[in-house]
Amino acid sequence: MNRRYLGFLGFLGFLGVGPLLRGDWFGALWLLWFLWFLYFVPASPHPSPKAAERQSNILNDARTEARKSAVEKVFAEIQQKGSIRNDEVQALLGVSDATAERYLQELESEGRIVQVGEAGKTVSYRVT
Repeated sequence: MNRRYLGFLGFLGFLGVGPLLRGDWFGALWLLWFLWFLYFVPASPHPSPKAAERQSNILNDARTEARKSAVEKVFAEIQQKGSIRNDEVQALLGVSDATAERYLQELESEGRIVQVGEAGKTVSYRVT
């Protein structure tokens, strides 16, 4: 016997042909069902890479728009009140301390606001 044939027999044994050869009809029926299932049941559809990329872009665009909207809301509040602190941004938007800090840093890096104070509760931001 050549190696290819022995490898094929080993593969069939792995699938469960052993029960069929031993006369176990339940095992043989299970094997037939399994092979039928592999052949006839279609694989789950995978989206094309372009569709997945398009959906990813839609989600990213929505997140970007939400972030920009939140940043503009913070800037409008600063213009209205004259200054704002991190905890006020958290209360205004219902976001975490880190997110409020990122929004304020974004406005500061754009040059639209400046930080007043060095650290802690004394830090506030005002329009430049």
